[in-house]
Amino acid sequence: CYEDYVCQRYIDNPMLVCGRKFDLRIYALCLSYVPLKVYLYRDGFARFSNTRFSMSKDDLSNNYIHLTNHSIQKQDASYNSKVTDLKWPIGSLRRHMSATYGPDVANKVFDDLQQLIINSLLANEDKVPYSFYVAETEVTANLSAAIGDASTEQVIRIVYVPQAVFRVRSVTRCTSTLPGHA
Repeated sequence: CYEDYVCQRYIDNPMLVCGRKFDLRIYALCLSYVPLKVYLYRDGFARFSNTRFSMSKDDLSNNYIHLTNHSIQKQDASYNSKVTDLKWPIGSLRRHMSATYGPDVANKVFDDLQQLIINSLLANEDKVPYSFYVAETEVTANLSAAIGDASTEQVIRIVYVPQAVFRVRSVTRCTSTLPGHA
């Protein structure tokens, strides 16, 4: 008899929204790997737990605190679908983060998400930074500013370019076996 399990490192100090854990559902369509051509669906969403987060020993087995699956959350006796919305459009989450933590933090989180998606698709063991371009203009602040008032039906080509990563190792000793070093 086999059972399926998901194993992952638990983040014991997660970013919270209104004191609750959340996860993101972001959909990416990868049309090509060489060159990488990816479309992100703009209408992703965040899923929330119904109960405020706690790392108390008594709460560690409480799925209503630690899991965000809607199928689990709706079983919570305190859940009321008419009062509580456990899903937010990703734009609402970004606006909340911008208002709560500032636009720089919100932009950094969403820029890091793009990096994560690219690195996941390319299966990079090491994180590789990328520059993103819209209409040959580098995205330096946030993607929303680069896109402007584009329609949700409009296809926008976003090009990525890996940036150079240099690794430097310190020399701890010199040896006379190196050519030209006696």
